[in-house]
Amino acid sequence: DQSKHLETATLRVMGFELDFVNLRAEEYTDSRIPVMRIGTALEDAMRRDLTINALFYNINQCTVEDFTGQGIQDIKDGRVRTPLAPNQTMIDDPLRALRTIRFACRLGFKLDKILEDTLATSEVRDALAAKVSKERVLTELNGMLLGPNPARALTMLHSFQLASTVFSTPSAGVTPVDPESSATLDQEWCDKGMAKVELVSALSPLLLKKMFRCEEEVPMGEAMAKDWTRLLYLSAMLAPLRPFQIASKKKPEALVEHVVRVSLKGTVKDGADVLLFQDCAHELLSLSNNDVAG
Repeated sequence: DQSKHLETATLRVMGFELDFVNLRAEEYTDSRIPVMRIGTALEDAMRRDLTINALFYNINQCTVEDFTGQGIQDIKDGRVRTPLAPNQTMIDDPLRALRTIRFACRLGFKLDKILEDTLATSEVRDALAAKVSKERVLTELNGMLLGPNPARALTMLHSFQLASTVFSTPSAGVTPVDPESSATLDQEWCDKGMAKVELVSALSPLLLKKMFRCEEEVPMGEAMAKDWTRLLYLSAMLAPLRPFQIASKKKPEALVEHVVRVSLKGTVKDGADVLLFQDCAHELLSLSNNDVAG
């Protein structure tokens, strides 16, 4: 609905959906939804999130046009950077911070140092929390977890201090599930979650071969259905929240389910599946500790 004013048209050609839109220039105010006007090819290229996404194909001359002057070389170098100053690009639309991570992990590219420094600023973190809907955040997160390197994506979210924004927890009402426990949810829970992510990413190909009855030792992404991989990494990241619950109108809700359902705007089924994966974690680790036996 927020993009109705963009006047795009979509046409399906040979099974592919093609979007048609005029060249545009943008001006941002307090929203991540810009004010648009007709622009030049250069203006359209420079408004893009990344140089590697700012290439044009000239169908008349059958040539690739690189108006930023950097996109083609960045593809050759395996580098991710922005056409304009990173701070301006990310603050204008903070969703680009998550897109940057997704593209870097999907392509196996490295981030430009200035871009890395920008992603780690509180300004970008605050803008992501204030300007971007949870639904859009979930779309990007799922893209990361369904991609070829979910562990690296979560590592980058954590290292840039964006994980606590993506997986935001309530500021009040959180209590231990065990009434005898005096545990409290500390601010370092993301650190503990990343430790679980590292355990998952270190699962051996031999273990996966036995678990999924593969003929050969294979990487996790090939052994498991993509959505299982997504849920497994999500379960690992949220594992430190498992001992906690949050008050609700009818009965306390598991904090894990609350974060999936409310903070991420995920489905009720996703929340239940994450809990199920966490309940199976002990058996999984037990198998991992004995994966060379038998």
